Amino acid sequence: GYNKEEAMEEAARCLNCKKPKCVEGCPVSIDIPAFIAEVKEGNFEEAFKIISQSSALPAVCGRVCPQESQCEGKCIRGIKGEPVAIGKLERFVADWAREHGIKPEPAAEKNGKKVAVIGSGLMGGGIAQACAVAGYEVVNLDIAQEPLDRAQALVAKLMNKKVAKGKMTQEACDEVLGRMSYSTDYASLASAEFVIEAVPERLDFKESTFAKMDEFADEGAVLLTNTSGIDIDAIAAATKRPEAVLGMHFFYPAPVMKLVELIRGTATSDEAFAAAQE
Repeated sequence: GYNKEEAMEEAARCLNCKKPKCVEGCPVSIDIPAFIAEVKEGNFEEAFKIISQSSALPAVCGRVCPQESQCEGKCIRGIKGEPVAIGKLERFVADWAREHGIKPEPAAEKNGKKVAVIGSGLMGGGIAQACAVAGYEVVNLDIAQEPLDRAQALVAKLMNKKVAKGKMTQEACDEVLGRMSYSTDYASLASAEFVIEAVPERLDFKESTFAKMDEFADEGAVLLTNTSGIDIDAIAAATKRPEAVLGMHFFYPAPVMKLVELIRGTATSDEAFAAAQE
């Protein structure tokens, strides 16, 4: 097997394809580029969490799965040379996690604070799940019931998968799911200390959403945008309280990636920024 340096060197060979064929070749659909990217940076614990979302026995899979005809057989690198050694990297991560006593973190105790997340796509639903696991009461808001139903079903599926794999007790799963509610009514923003916008990356969508946030969110609430590239000041201009607006960019998948980027606007107050950091 690999040592730390060899694993990072092998991971650096991954091309991080936009349409990764390796994932298509994986029977359990592990997010292979994501876990390999973490290995490349030496973030082995994060790599383990990504693998564990799809595989209950990564150490076994890394040893017995026929990668040459599955994920590695699809690797673009293999067309003109050796494919990335996905199986050996998976085995390294699993063994490293076992040696270091890494286990999935339990759900945090309920903290008595409320977060509202607007947008229930993969990112919005993931942010809502991450906040609930962290101990917040969460309401996930969208303009129609159908996307909310899909988001609720997906979160329940992901959480119950953790139970089935022995990574979470049924009691903890039920507790987290019990903290989450879903609504099409902006009045549900009431009493939320943080309101997070996670709608598609279009300024007009974000402007209309922030206008509603400004109208319905409590005075003193921090208004956050998950934008990855739109100017914070342009978004804040849709409100009468730009001092309460800042960027909070979650990385995908939000329930797994602990990295969150905070971006101040010109008018963002120190109080709002400090609250978001906390």
